[in-house]
Amino acid sequence: MGERSIVMAGTAGAARIKDPALQDAKKGFPLFFQRKEKDLDAEEERLLDTEPESLPGVFFTEKLKNKSVFAGLWELHEALGTGLTAELCAIPLDQLTVEIFEKADLSPYEEPCGNAFLVVTDRPFEALSALKEKDVRCAVLGTLTEDNGCVVTSEAGKRYLTPERKKQQ
Repeated sequence: MGERSIVMAGTAGAARIKDPALQDAKKGFPLFFQRKEKDLDAEEERLLDTEPESLPGVFFTEKLKNKSVFAGLWELHEALGTGLTAELCAIPLDQLTVEIFEKADLSPYEEPCGNAFLVVTDRPFEALSALKEKDVRCAVLGTLTEDNGCVVTSEAGKRYLTPERKKQQ
């Protein structure tokens, strides 16, 4: 068995951007920036039309729907019974989501991801290519590991995900 990579398709926090509770946070942004919400909607539709199981080399999928990226990584970790390491900076984000969530004091990594999904594959670059052909944001987040840790790394260091880190809506 070769190295198995974790690929994410879609963007962190995309499901929460339409939440009426965020209307106040959206005020004050230029109109062109607010129109980016339609781009997120279009990407959500393209994700619906994408079958994660059909991507090259995929042996496991985790649809995020009402889960955050962190919850999805934890559930992937539990389902496979293996460790994983992921890079925080690799998680796909949309600048609109980042700005609005910052104003609302939310983390896109802990908010529902809509139609986004995670796949584990031994052919990550082929999977990325297939997703990019569909005009879907995607990235290799990390790899499976032989230990049992569920780790997200960033400039600030290592963060160990736990079941308590999952945010349920």
